[in-house]
Amino acid sequence: MYFKRSRIRDLKYLRCVAELMPCIITGVQDETVVGHHLLDLEDKSLRGGSMKAPDDCILPMCYEQHMALHAAGDETKFFEQHGIYNAEAIARKLYEYYTMKDLASMWRLITTREL
Repeated sequence: MYFKRSRIRDLKYLRCVAELMPCIITGVQDETVVGHHLLDLEDKSLRGGSMKAPDDCILPMCYEQHMALHAAGDETKFFEQHGIYNAEAIARKLYEYYTMKDLASMWRLITTREL
């Protein structure tokens, strides 16, 4: 039997990532950081048409890199060019740390990119 995973919406988490985390690409931490909803998810049912990825599938990115990613067109290739080979796993682990209220681990995950 197949159970469809529900989409997570968490505005407090989005705000936390944008305000407290550095850009995963450049390390900058300022008002330009936003939560980038991943485009290329393993579970394709979580995105479709104009549906964004769930909020547990975001990474912090500064505005400049966020725009560069969308201009590049290929999210996976963009992340790989910046040494990130497991974006979805990092995003999900980031959310897991958030649910445990472990900001130190969130910060370490984004700055080291190591699971």
